[in-house]
Amino acid sequence: MAMSELHQQIHAALLTIKESGPKDEYLGICGNVSQIMDLHCDLDDDVEHILTELFSDWPDKSFSTAYPIGNWTNKPSKLFWHFHGSRKPMWDRQTKYGAARWALLEHCLNKLNQRE
Repeated sequence: MAMSELHQQIHAALLTIKESGPKDEYLGICGNVSQIMDLHCDLDDDVEHILTELFSDWPDKSFSTAYPIGNWTNKPSKLFWHFHGSRKPMWDRQTKYGAARWALLEHCLNKLNQRE
């Protein structure tokens, strides 16, 4: 199945993150995609739906679709807000949390590449 124009835009945003690093290291994938796509502070519903769909079959996902990273804790949202609220970089590959974020990014790119 070919990628729609929106899928292509999301793919380009994810690829930008992979190649250049996150635009904001204190935001997750959704926040960075939103900034790269110039969606201001909120994700468009269609973009959010596609990202949630991409996250849904990641083998290491948490039970939370909004906070897919943190399958080793029963409070992935609390983990996200700990990093975000304390201004700790969410993309540090040397941390379990940051490494998981990069792995999820790669998973999303692979899923979109399968659509080409």
